[in-house]
Amino acid sequence: MASLFKDEEIIEEETGRDFAIQLEYQPQYHISGFGKGNLHIITQEEPNTIYPSDWGLIPKFAFEDPDSFKKKYNTLNARSESVFKSNTYKDSALNQRCLILVDGFFEPHHYKNKSQPYYCYLKGKPLFAFAGIYTALDDQLFSTALITVPANELFEKVHNKKKRMPLVLDSTFTETWIDSSNNQKHIEELMRVGFTLQEIKVHPVSNDLYKHDKETNTASILEPVPHLDPEMDDSRTSLFD
Repeated sequence: MASLFKDEEIIEEETGRDFAIQLEYQPQYHISGFGKGNLHIITQEEPNTIYPSDWGLIPKFAFEDPDSFKKKYNTLNARSESVFKSNTYKDSALNQRCLILVDGFFEPHHYKNKSQPYYCYLKGKPLFAFAGIYTALDDQLFSTALITVPANELFEKVHNKKKRMPLVLDSTFTETWIDSSNNQKHIEELMRVGFTLQEIKVHPVSNDLYKHDKETNTASILEPVPHLDPEMDDSRTSLFD
């Protein structure tokens, strides 16, 4: 789950790119891979344009029946350690990488058999990019998956069950990620060292995020709530505190 609530003009200014479909973009406080909202991506093939994309990669071998593929497989995330070993992801990892534009994301924290979502963002809440991969189903229809990597010190505490985190690209690596000249060795190195060096902040938010009958595309969904886990209620809510 992620958010992208910046104004369209700000996104175009900060990225130096235009939206492919003008007036299509709507700010989203809660983007879910299970049907709530599109991601927006900058592709390796058209690096000067921002496109909407379905979250959940459809590999080329599944183009004839993507709905059946989606019912069988969860392809929201691709693990960095195995992306080049997977028939689903390897072609995209080599030839179709993208920047997934967001200004925050959500991770689950588990405490005493309960899950509490945490909102994660860069200090100051600027726009940033996940490392992603994609396929183009047609000229303006894309599917994407974000790259995940083993959790660092902060996210071992936040995402304390699976201990994973999305590859939040440092700004020095965003353009490099979609450089078509990269080979597999270069891409593997980027997945290893490319995580941002900027300060990351986190705080717990309402469990309404998990409820299908609640409206979650509102600014209030990002407001802090009390920690369930008392060990999270200290200064270690920032990677560099």
